[in-house]
Amino acid sequence: MTPRRARVNEIVACVHLPGVAATLGHRFVKVLDPSGGFAVGLVTLTKGRVIWFV
Repeated sequence: MTPRRARVNEIVACVHLPGVAATLGHRFVKVLDPSGGFAVGLVTLTKGRVIWFV
């Protein structure tokens, strides 16, 4: 299998942020740049952990 170059580069992290996790609840928040090409987002995982991505 030959590796393929990704069309989109991402930075993803999982962090312990109980306050942010509590505020998010069960929501998935994603903000898109209207001109395209950029997005950021947050989603609660479990036990105060949040996944964020750019």
